[in-house]
Amino acid sequence: MNKFPSKLLPALVVMILAIAWSLPSQSSCRYLPTDTEWPSDVEWNGLNDTVSGHLMATEPLAAVCHGDKFQASRCKGVKDEWISPLFHEKSPSSLLAPYYQNQSCDPFTPQSKPCELGNYVVYSINASSTADVAAGIKFAKEKNVRLVIKNTGHDFLGRSTGTGGLSIWTHNLRTIEFLPAYTSPAYNGTAMKMGAGTRAFEAIDAAHKNGVQVITGFCPTVGIIGGFLQGGGSGPLASFRGLAADQVLEFEVVTAAGDLVVATPEKHSDLYWALSGGGGGTYGVVVSVTLRVFEDGMIGGAVLAFSRENVSTHDLYDILGHLFDVVPSLIDSGVQLGWQITKTSFELGPVTAPGFTVHGLRQALEPFTSRLESAGIKYKLNVTSMPSYKTHFETYLGPSPAGRYNANAMLGSRLIPRGSLTINRTALIDMTRSITENSSTFIVFLAANVTRSTSKQPVADNAVLPQWRDSAIHALATLIWDFDIPQKEMLARHAELLDHVVPQLRAVVPGNAGTYLNEAEVDIQNWKDDFFGANYNRLRHIKKFYDPNDLFYAEYSVGSDSWYRASDGRLCRTQD
Repeated sequence: MNKFPSKLLPALVVMILAIAWSLPSQSSCRYLPTDTEWPSDVEWNGLNDTVSGHLMATEPLAAVCHGDKFQASRCKGVKDEWISPLFHEKSPSSLLAPYYQNQSCDPFTPQSKPCELGNYVVYSINASSTADVAAGIKFAKEKNVRLVIKNTGHDFLGRSTGTGGLSIWTHNLRTIEFLPAYTSPAYNGTAMKMGAGTRAFEAIDAAHKNGVQVITGFCPTVGIIGGFLQGGGSGPLASFRGLAADQVLEFEVVTAAGDLVVATPEKHSDLYWALSGGGGGTYGVVVSVTLRVFEDGMIGGAVLAFSRENVSTHDLYDILGHLFDVVPSLIDSGVQLGWQITKTSFELGPVTAPGFTVHGLRQALEPFTSRLESAGIKYKLNVTSMPSYKTHFETYLGPSPAGRYNANAMLGSRLIPRGSLTINRTALIDMTRSITENSSTFIVFLAANVTRSTSKQPVADNAVLPQWRDSAIHALATLIWDFDIPQKEMLARHAELLDHVVPQLRAVVPGNAGTYLNEAEVDIQNWKDDFFGANYNRLRHIKKFYDPNDLFYAEYSVGSDSWYRASDGRLCRTQD
């Protein structure tokens, strides 16, 4: 067994200097490497031995672009791959969200600029077993080090990283087991048990080989067991089968006490409830999940697009209003669809329509396409019917593993209740027009019906935000991060998103419509209501029971208001 290098801290770590009087008492804060209380090399070596050599010191991917580590050819490769989720996923510490990368070490700044850790964790455990997870928990607790849970890093809110942190990297816990005859008081039927690191494309492939469908998100590289599922989990099959959290049969989770617990609707039912939609990274480290799966079958698909070049602004937004009119009937038939309007084009799709033939889906879309034709709008429409979810997914959201989405966006979002499509129709149109025509962002609309109907009944009661059940659309204000322009300009555009665009999203729907905690804006002020709603107090009680000392912390997660980030980045307790 190789010893962890005696010089544990990477050479690129820049010592964090702070004026002592300006900082809170360290006894109320997690330690940083600059503190005398920070674990010694001997202690880190001991942890490395305990986890069989799986402890890794952070070296940012772009370190080869700076200082004495500079290598021109490798730096070019990093720059070329920077917006690829797969590129960042292979790193135990890298971040996908540009805002949290904060240019502390990226390939777009001068070679002379120091490569600093910034928001990156200091160490990661490449977990290969529950014992590795438990060892990381024990060490962080005893040494007062910030603990972070990271899977793939698909995270817009900075929850899978942290200054001065020790990360438990679950990405390589990727076992998959097909269970043809799962039996429990809550469910009897086919199921799949998957390790925490399982990504959507891996789950879809395994399900396809066994003739079933598994609920995933839209991006093939997202780990479906981590924050995706624990935050609710919306995807292409949402209108047909519900959210990913609705399918959970059991969790295997390591608690703050270091115990491996199996949480089901019958055993540790409170923890099961919280993990099924109440947010990830704060109750324990989930190492596996068993999900209900469904018989595979035919799925219709479609994409429609047209250029705005010869379309008047009036006609364009009149078309949008008509689309709002037809959405309820589409999603009630099990169809999930999305669309976006930019300054140059309109794009609808992919449409996911389980059970639909090509002819049937064309008929379902006819109320919308006929309106386009009556307005004289020339569009391109492609409709398919695939024999399985995998073939549909690969056609419209693949090819796997890379998929069609890049790691270069920041979001602001809101759930739109079904009733608002009628009551607030004009306001929705005006809001979309204002944002699209007058800002750096555009709106993506994702429509689905996740009502708890007979065909979409959850395995058991869960902590999914109640407002999801009344929603028809998830609206996302999307800002594409341009790494080729000065960061100052991108931060100004991001401020525009937060200060001007998101308020318009909020204003268009009176009251607390809530939003999807996996795809939301940073610096969200009403996060308790927006992400958790009426469930928050119960979730906080469960958090206190299983993690009484708040070992687990994630931004904008249950219990996170008991902590704050000090000026040097360290995590400190609030003063009650």
